[in-house]
Amino acid sequence: MYDGAYENAFTLRSKSDSNSENLLRKFQLVQDLLVKMLGNITASQTMCVRLSQIQDTGKLKDEHASLAKAFCTVKMRECVGWAREVTRS
Repeated sequence: MYDGAYENAFTLRSKSDSNSENLLRKFQLVQDLLVKMLGNITASQTMCVRLSQIQDTGKLKDEHASLAKAFCTVKMRECVGWAREVTRS
């Protein structure tokens, strides 16, 4: 099944004109950014879930919360930047 998909994509790529090639490249860049965004969102959500589990055990420290806040802030800023890039294209 994957081989067939690859062959079709390869055939499409080799037969496409320059305008289609640009559209395909643009689509792939957008897909790459969306995957990165989803990865950051999932990582941040998972960290928050883990923090709540640690809090339920009574072992949560300020250091844990500060680290999670810093990590999630950086990842969400990346996502916003990528979203802006996607919407501009």
